[in-house]
Amino acid sequence: MTKDFFTVSSDASKIGFQEHVILDMNKPIEMQLHRRVVTHHSFLGMSSQYDVIRSIIHWNSSLRIGFGWSFETEGDLQVIIKDCQAAIKPPFAGNLIALVTDLRHDWIGFVPFNTFDKLFYEDLCLEDLVYFNNALIKYQTDVVKFITEHRRYQVHLITRDEHYRFAYFKRNRKDPVALSECFQYYMEAVADAVGVAAPVPRDLVEGMVGCHFLYHPDLFFELLQFYTLKGQIHE
Repeated sequence: MTKDFFTVSSDASKIGFQEHVILDMNKPIEMQLHRRVVTHHSFLGMSSQYDVIRSIIHWNSSLRIGFGWSFETEGDLQVIIKDCQAAIKPPFAGNLIALVTDLRHDWIGFVPFNTFDKLFYEDLCLEDLVYFNNALIKYQTDVVKFITEHRRYQVHLITRDEHYRFAYFKRNRKDPVALSECFQYYMEAVADAVGVAAPVPRDLVEGMVGCHFLYHPDLFFELLQFYTLKGQIHE
């Protein structure tokens, strides 16, 4: 039975997930997803090896990824998922692996396999079960990476994730050229995330990125002046 690839639920509480992750974009994606890769050798001599792998597959199918912030609109996430569907081919037929979110737009979930989904792998041999599990994990990881590397995600990330933004600027504090580029990227991201070209309040900019210009205070005031004259910052 073919399922919708992506659903926006009005009642996300109806779906329970085995694994909940809040992404930290200062760390590698793979280490945060807590996926269990298996090998043939892991189950040698185990009488219940088929049941164990099926249980692992069921657990791995259920994953909720929290962003820690919300997209500006539902359309932002819809664009990303549409691009993801076009770019990444799922390993199994019929949209067996479906995605869901809710109206908060601050998370994405891999829908747990139900009774009908389990029929797809219930009678597979040991080798195919191992392949199925690991292909499932690779696909989930590829999807999460695609989402987090998408331009729409990145512009929200730098403007809405204060821990990521702090680390991003901190890495370049002592390099005035790199710091200027960071400031330019931040200003572009604010406009892209909101979707309008309205000027940003000066006190907002000072509060979010001003602390990173302690080594180059004159540069910061030059940038503020430049973007004020351009109409992108207002007093």
